[in-house]
Amino acid sequence: MSKIRIAIITYMSIGIVVITGLIFFHDDITSQMTQFLDVATNDNSENNGTTLSIDEGEILLLDDDSPINGFSIKIPENSYSKEVSFSITTEPFTDVTPVDGFEAITPLITVDNDHTIAEEPLDVSIPIDINTEEEFAMAFFYDPESDTYEAIPTISLSNTEIVIQTIHFSSVVVSKISMSDLFEEIFYNPSFYDSGFVPSVDGWHFSNYGSKVAPFGQCAGTVMSSIWYYSERKVAQDKDALYGLYDNDTPTFWTDDQAPYRFAGVIQESMDWEYNDEFWDKWIAVEDDTVFLSFVYALKVTQRPQYIGIFEVDDNKKYISGHALSVHKIAYNVNQYELSIYDPNFPADDNRIIAYTEDGGFKDYSSGATTTAALENGTAYNEFIFYGEYALINKDVIATEYEKMVDSPETYADDVFTDLTYEYLEAIVDGEEVWTEIEDFTIDYIPFTAPDLEEDEIYIRFTGEFYNVGIVPYFYGDPITTNNKIYLRGETDTYRYIKFGLEDTQTTLGFKEMVKYTIKEENKPDSIIYSYNAFRKLEINQIDLDTYLNGDYQEIERGSGFNEKLPSLQLIIDDYSYSKCTLFNENELSEYMYQSCYMKINNTVDAYGVTTPTLTFELDRLDPPIYDVVFDDTTITLTNQIDASDYIIFERTTLERTYLIGYRTYRDWDNYDDSTFEIITGNELDLDSDWVCQTNPNYCTYQRTSGLEIHFMIRSNDPYYNLRIIDFPQYGGYDEHHYFEMKDEMYIDHEESITLTFEFYHIVDDEEVIAYSQTITFTGYFDYTEGE
Repeated sequence: MSKIRIAIITYMSIGIVVITGLIFFHDDITSQMTQFLDVATNDNSENNGTTLSIDEGEILLLDDDSPINGFSIKIPENSYSKEVSFSITTEPFTDVTPVDGFEAITPLITVDNDHTIAEEPLDVSIPIDINTEEEFAMAFFYDPESDTYEAIPTISLSNTEIVIQTIHFSSVVVSKISMSDLFEEIFYNPSFYDSGFVPSVDGWHFSNYGSKVAPFGQCAGTVMSSIWYYSERKVAQDKDALYGLYDNDTPTFWTDDQAPYRFAGVIQESMDWEYNDEFWDKWIAVEDDTVFLSFVYALKVTQRPQYIGIFEVDDNKKYISGHALSVHKIAYNVNQYELSIYDPNFPADDNRIIAYTEDGGFKDYSSGATTTAALENGTAYNEFIFYGEYALINKDVIATEYEKMVDSPETYADDVFTDLTYEYLEAIVDGEEVWTEIEDFTIDYIPFTAPDLEEDEIYIRFTGEFYNVGIVPYFYGDPITTNNKIYLRGETDTYRYIKFGLEDTQTTLGFKEMVKYTIKEENKPDSIIYSYNAFRKLEINQIDLDTYLNGDYQEIERGSGFNEKLPSLQLIIDDYSYSKCTLFNENELSEYMYQSCYMKINNTVDAYGVTTPTLTFELDRLDPPIYDVVFDDTTITLTNQIDASDYIIFERTTLERTYLIGYRTYRDWDNYDDSTFEIITGNELDLDSDWVCQTNPNYCTYQRTSGLEIHFMIRSNDPYYNLRIIDFPQYGGYDEHHYFEMKDEMYIDHEESITLTFEFYHIVDDEEVIAYSQTITFTGYFDYTEGE
């Protein structure tokens, strides 16, 4: 047994007993003394009828004049890893808002140990005076600032003493109530025993299959995190209900909800108690009626769901297995009381109950340590224990972990779960496979063929603690299913390989990582369970080079070995297999003077296990070198296969179009004004007489042989677009396609309105593809005198 060195100093003026490691406040200390005690020696300190006994870790206060005479705290060995100071004060209990049926029978007892959490549950004995034949008593934490109560689990109740269990301290008060009043009120006023919690609204949306940190189930973590969220977020802060809140927009597929599922596992692990004989014997000795009344009274006072532990025990009351639920409502129904429960094995089931009768106690409840166990076999749980809310659980851990989960959902709890590395087969070079790590779980994949790999397939492999981690692959379709083109290529000492089929342009895959555990039991064959580790969602963008490369590129850099005599180059790629290169002349208004060179993307060089594209420039009086191509979303880099200094880098430019309208008035076919062009800034334009006649006022008089001629011009930096005008007027017109200019014209008369649709298209595989369309309305107004 470890020893604690303790100094006791009493202060007459304020009645304080100070213990290094422990500090007690109590009443009527009349002298001052200093004495050193050793916990392991069974020494005692006595003073004028007040005795502090420190024996085997139990602190006992004996003072006939104290309202808590006989108060004690049992501190098991190894409860604290550091020196801890306690102070205990009492004051008359006064609640801010009286609660019906709450009758305090002790003062408000405040225990302050700087909120230090014990690593073992502490038994606290509080003297009381009740008649257990007719009355029920329960201890509550009470917070005067928020005027809230929290029920504390009872492990023993008699006429003179209540023994509760907790791992932390604050202010405690004990209340009593008539048992007949409780039972009668359940019958006549059931709403008093309804917390408002509804599993299909306030529980988690996932089931309880266990996880890497809680392989045999994470029911308690799931229950307690839902209780915490309901009370501390939904009710206290008016936040959204929990069910489906973190489902990643896949309500029928919980497996990809890694962050919240891990959160429940982390909370489970943080509160995973060891049921040693001493701990277990205390709880199993609590009678069913005390447990039932604890739930009844707790719901009445707190109006919050309560944690219930259910257990399978043998005839000798020995522990076999357990499960965790929450009780959110109690009602009477046909000769029995029904505790409505949230069972994490059956999320969204609002109709599950545990039955209780006054004569027979609790009836068996069937479920399992995990959802799998509950569905396959089921266990008849026959012992029931009230755990309340946070007396035995560190509430701060739940709050802290929740914020971590919300702030970093993709990486939450990576430090306690197994980390795997994923790679994909990007290429084959000189017969060697090139694998690239998938870092952000997005791949821009250029398909290729290889032995055992079709163009619409991809190889993925993973590595890590491969000996006990498996992968369940999913394909994100409608619905989400396991990938129908998948199979294991095999495995080595380091890697496991999976091949997936791909969609046309984008494929979304999912990987559920499962940790394998082998369970060994005497006289039974080994069994294997798989527990959740992580879920990785992979986006694969299948690159079509025809689409991927197409665009207009401007030279931004060239190497010293590139032909310095060539002017700045403009690269326009319209087709994966054939494109053109033009000289760029800044002095030309049209920007492009003439076509000067050709560039072919050949399929002749075998590299990466595929026919890799290479570019060849064909220029006058030059032997065309072959350039390797490296491209990303914005740039293309061409590097001479022989001379690395011979390179040029192009950057994609933004496609631009300028829409212009020109006009000229005319008297007859041979008398025209010069055209004036203006940029169209809107999609509707009225041509009034002032605007028309400012060029030649003489032609404003309306005549049949005169009018307004309109020209439309589209100037673009993409030469592969064509202009088409829909619903062109009867006057006719013509299409012209100059380099980067498309023009058409019409004639319009006074008060004539014409709505035209302009379509810009290019040709792909001998078919027209509409790239852009715009509708513009034109109206002409002219001042004229009839007959002139």
